[in-house]
Amino acid sequence: MTLKEIRDNKYFLEIGFDNFEDYTKKNFGYSRNTVNERIASAEEWGQDYNRALGLYGKHKTKQLAQFPETARYVVIEKGIPTENGMKNISEATVREIETYKKQLKQKDERISALESAEPRVIEKRVEVPPSDYYSLQRANESLQREVETNANKLANVQSLLDLAQQKYRLLESESREAQELKANIDSLRNQKESLDKKVKATFEFNELVTEINQVFDAKMASLRFKPIVNELYDTEAPKQLTELVNNISFWVDEMRKIIPNDNMKIIEGELL
Repeated sequence: MTLKEIRDNKYFLEIGFDNFEDYTKKNFGYSRNTVNERIASAEEWGQDYNRALGLYGKHKTKQLAQFPETARYVVIEKGIPTENGMKNISEATVREIETYKKQLKQKDERISALESAEPRVIEKRVEVPPSDYYSLQRANESLQREVETNANKLANVQSLLDLAQQKYRLLESESREAQELKANIDSLRNQKESLDKKVKATFEFNELVTEINQVFDAKMASLRFKPIVNELYDTEAPKQLTELVNNISFWVDEMRKIIPNDNMKIIEGELL
């Protein structure tokens, strides 16, 4: 802190030096950049600077000074995750600390991007031919890919939610930052619930399509290509078959009304 005062107030001029670089090299054997880095670390650590130097050395002390204060407290108390498990700061290498610092920065950037993202209007159109087996099979494969995509999105949202919750617990609940984080957590939780419902609905739809296809193949095809009702013309079978056909026709008409087409759009959005 004394060096900071000498630098900021240009006291080195009063003892015959033209610049801070000459002063630091002459008196300490270090360049101005090295001294400035140590001043920055000392400012971050405060009264704990000398203790940190003794515990971690100058390189780790400099790295830890670049962590946000809350994150620095966590890694000092709990350690950092590495490829070989959790390590305390004394055991962790300079490279492992640097890698974890970059990971935290990337997660903060992802949270910032999520917070700044605007609601999007999504338009989807799904066409499922009701009587073609191979078309139904391709549609099922497409739905399965959509399930996997939604599952990946769900995993990403869950990761962001876990990070936001961990950060929130480290803050005072009444602080402004904590309130903003709580709003973000609520938003992430709503997205997670929405994706949960979408994944569940896709699975249920897959099962229904498969069951309907099996009914067409195993049951209804026999009525079409093996008209057994001709043998029952003088029974109640023709009347019952007529009622069945009418019910199926009504179901088809109703389904055509709700399937999205060029004149109908499904709008998904979020109210903020």
